[in-house]
Amino acid sequence: MPETLQLSKTKPQSKNEKLAQLQKEKEKHNFYNVKLKDGVLYAIYIKKARIVNKLIEMNFFRYDINPDAYMYVKITENQIEEINEEIITDSFFEYVDKLNTYEHEIPSKEGPVNISVSKTLVRETLMEKISEYFSKRLFNRLIIPGTVQIKKDDKDAKFLYFNNAYIQITSKGYETLSYSTLDQLIWKNKILSREFKQDKKQGDFELFFKRICGHTGKPDETPGERVQKRIRSLKTITGYLLHGYFDYKMYALILTDSRISDDDEPNGRTGKTLFAKALGKILNYNEHSRVFMEVNGKNFIQKDKHRYEECSLETQLISINDVNKNMPIDTWFNDITEGVSVNKKNEKPFLVRAKIIISTNKTIKIDGESAIDRVRQFEFSDYYDSNKSPEGESGRWFFSQDWDASEWNRFDTFLISCCQEYLKYGIIEAESINLSRRILIDHSNYEFVDFMDEFVKDGKVMMKDEADGGLFESFIEFKPGEKLNRAELHEAFAQSFPRDFRNLTTNKFTKWLRLYTKHTPGFIESSTKNGLIGRTNNINWIIFKLKEEDQ
Repeated sequence: MPETLQLSKTKPQSKNEKLAQLQKEKEKHNFYNVKLKDGVLYAIYIKKARIVNKLIEMNFFRYDINPDAYMYVKITENQIEEINEEIITDSFFEYVDKLNTYEHEIPSKEGPVNISVSKTLVRETLMEKISEYFSKRLFNRLIIPGTVQIKKDDKDAKFLYFNNAYIQITSKGYETLSYSTLDQLIWKNKILSREFKQDKKQGDFELFFKRICGHTGKPDETPGERVQKRIRSLKTITGYLLHGYFDYKMYALILTDSRISDDDEPNGRTGKTLFAKALGKILNYNEHSRVFMEVNGKNFIQKDKHRYEECSLETQLISINDVNKNMPIDTWFNDITEGVSVNKKNEKPFLVRAKIIISTNKTIKIDGESAIDRVRQFEFSDYYDSNKSPEGESGRWFFSQDWDASEWNRFDTFLISCCQEYLKYGIIEAESINLSRRILIDHSNYEFVDFMDEFVKDGKVMMKDEADGGLFESFIEFKPGEKLNRAELHEAFAQSFPRDFRNLTTNKFTKWLRLYTKHTPGFIESSTKNGLIGRTNNINWIIFKLKEEDQ
């Protein structure tokens, strides 16, 4: 026997329910007034104050960064999101598009008149004066009631936000917490669009991490002790960069290569850019998020007041990629210690505290105690190059659809461990590979370094007396601890490379000599301050002093 279809009866609305629904519709239309003329609808007049009230009901607000700068935000439950004027305007028009036609009862001398107002009429009225109804002057009345508190990393904890939970990392480990326990707002762009589940198995990124620290063995082999020290160092540096806390001594991280090129050409393809991008993948929700920002170092101009204009209030980490070797480190002193000035066109600037990564295929010259005190450097091994890539080794394109949920979990688990190690140990300094040698070569000259190496090794260098047509030869002896005539040494070098260095200035040659003593093992840096460079009886001299002599 076929089933009998049972139709449920719709319960008719009670009088109170009808009144409540009518009142609700009335409130939706309460941002304008109706005007009659000769008993018919003449126009509707928009009430700006009520537009403001509607927008506040929709959770749009003005958020004050400081007394001189602000932004517009949307606050939903425990999330805060930066938005712009267009989003606010579009949202209000979306609200209008959902309105039902409402019948207003308008009092008149002849008695109440019923006037119907459709969403089309409301939209057309708004469009006629859109710049007046949706302006900065009006949006600036979107005052937040009370005080806004945004959750931040603190001295002892790092927070990461995933779809299913948020993670609190300390020196003892990490804890998975429910969003219902949040007692402060969080930036929406910090919530990653993936779920987290611990997976300690080595993933593509962890292998890449070991490779850039010098591990050349099979993927499942345990690295040697020296490489393990470098891995631990880079893990603590990584944790420092991810830690969104700024009320302590701040450093910039300089990423460079360990490979010494034979032709004085820049290296590259060692993984510096990929490393920085990886940090963005655990800080940014998507490509539009600005917790992590990448800046083109080749076009970086310190005097450009808009150099950080793409950053926002939520920015915590800035990667300045591929900077020129001639860019002085003091370019970033204020940015490191005081914060970066975000100066967007036609807006008032504001400061953001952010950590800075500086990557370069050459080395950056760092002179003086204040400069040394503001940076940490890490050399990438030469495992990867133009012929060998991380993607080629793993068979998967990093951070793409090639990665499944398990691969992302391995990536997240590893970076969480980096944060934990930093919070436990602080920054562990890395042992240098070829950094001093590369700084010397990059900021002097290959031929000069070879000349000085031969001079020190052989204990002498030949110099011809050009006043006699070069017929007579003499030797300058390398005598540690004794004064050597800088002019004669300069001449001997120029004679060794007559086509290249005839126009080399005395000042530049002296700077190269200082660099050589500073970055060559076994030497004490020669300078005027320590009395190893000077002038006596119109003769400029230098003393090469070995460290063992000073003991």
